This record gives sequence, C-alpha cells and structure tokens, in this order.
Amino acid sequence: MAKKQLEIKGAERPSIPALDEAAEGYLLRLYRRMELQREEAEAKEVLEAAMRKHRKKTYAYADGELEYVITLADKSKLTAKRKRIGGEEASE
Repeated sequence: MAKKQLEIKGAERPSIPALDEAAEGYLLRLYRRMELQREEAEAKEVLEAAMRKHRKKTYAYADGELEYVITLADKSKLTAKRKRIGGEEASE
C-alpha cells in the first residue's frame, strides 16, 4: 500500500481510526485478490495450451481425496468440477 502522506497541522482530513483500519484491511485483501486473479489467468492459459498440445478435451486430475474433471470447450472455455474420490461431490 502507499505510504501515508504527512499532513499539515490544521489542515488534517477528518478521520475515524476504526474506519481507516477497516478500509486498509479491505483494500489490502482486494489488491491481493486482484494479483491472484492475474496469476490464475496465467495458469489457466498454461493448462489450456497443455490440453491442446495433448489433444485432450477432458482430463481427470486426482489430488488426495479429491478428483477434478477439467473440461476444455471450444473457444477456450475451461471448467473444473470437483468431487470426492468415490463418487460423491465435494462441498466447500
């Protein structure tokens, strides 16, 4: 986050410390989420390219107790469905 600007005595902005703290926490998480979305988009492109290279429209990937079925539809629409190994859908 940006450094807090020094303020001239007598010209301070009205401030409510609890709101300042809450806003700072929110904005920190907002910017973190935005960065994660960029990383997710890059990872998605890599996965799409790998699926095209191997000529796969669907791919099942197991991770511990969960299995993910990844589907690549036409026009680069990638979806992933999660289910517990053994058939039942996972909830989260």
